[in-house]
Amino acid sequence: ELLAQKCDNPVVANKAFLTGSLSLIDAYLGISMESFVEEVDLDDEIKNALLFAEGNLGKLLAIAKEMGHSDDVATMHLTIEKYALCLDVEMLYDACYQANLFVEESNQTKKD
Repeated sequence: ELLAQKCDNPVVANKAFLTGSLSLIDAYLGISMESFVEEVDLDDEIKNALLFAEGNLGKLLAIAKEMGHSDDVATMHLTIEKYALCLDVEMLYDACYQANLFVEESNQTKKD
């Protein structure tokens, strides 16, 4: 969602939030992503992102996954080049920072 917002695309941002939220649902439910997608009514763009990492949502999801595994600047540059989106390294760092704040705030709210 944050990456889509950085590209000034609020319509995609809403779909990106849902895509990111569902990206690990298969692991939570212990079923394949294919099985999950068959059972729910999702936009084709979201389905293609989840199943095949296709389209803008697929690119954003792939970037988010790669960023979760690396904070190396060289890797970030390669990631940006690979997916050819409107992002730069500073935007990626900021999005990661904002996402971490969101998770921390959500965890704190659960504790309260």
